[in-house]
Amino acid sequence: MKIVVSPPQKLQVGQAMPYPIVIDTEFGAYDWIQLFPAGERNLPSRLLCGSLAESLISLGDQTSTSSLPRSYAIFHNIAFTSRGKFRILITGMTMDYQSPGAECVMGEQIHTEQIEVIEEVVKPHQLSKEEQTLLTKIAQFQDVDVHEEAPNQDESLDGKITVAGGS
Repeated sequence: MKIVVSPPQKLQVGQAMPYPIVIDTEFGAYDWIQLFPAGERNLPSRLLCGSLAESLISLGDQTSTSSLPRSYAIFHNIAFTSRGKFRILITGMTMDYQSPGAECVMGEQIHTEQIEVIEEVVKPHQLSKEEQTLLTKIAQFQDVDVHEEAPNQDESLDGKITVAGGS
């Protein structure tokens, strides 16, 4: 599991990330991927908002080590509600249907780089060519227009600002 489109290193409090975080699980070893805030002790409740759990999708591309298609988790509208320095813990999750009552099992865990969340407006992060190419492919697959411009100042956490023309 690896992060193929990383969050920006600096964000404004309450503003959703201007593009989705994308996780490559290689060949779908998990039922879903979940995001958790990570940082100092006693993190504020609801520190991380947005789509915090996502199913995997396949774009039909292959891994270099397998003939199975790659699987991605795509997280839109992620935002922090408090300022500070945080990381996002990314966890692969599966359901164990063999245990009584079907249990949720945590798999591999990785962290983002540290993200500084501040009160001031932040300049948009420049995506790499590889990140831009993958986001374009995802947008075509999902039939949406993913953009990377900075969101408008007056857009709230409820707005779908990572998808142009979204509702």
